[in-house]
Amino acid sequence: MDELKSVSQSAASRFSQLSNFQIRIAESQPAAADMLELVAQTIVRIQNRIPAWERSLQEVKIDWNIL
Repeated sequence: MDELKSVSQSAASRFSQLSNFQIRIAESQPAAADMLELVAQTIVRIQNRIPAWERSLQEVKIDWNIL
């Protein structure tokens, strides 16, 4: 259960980071290209974490015999 909570917290943290970027972008009103670059970088970082989250979820399923 701790691992599942850890995955959930990690995912929530990343999506919170994306939301914070969106708020900062809206407040600062940078050029559209700069805004898109920040969002794109954040999305890439989140996408890079997805395989690790999926592995963690698989481990939880195995540990709990939920296959």
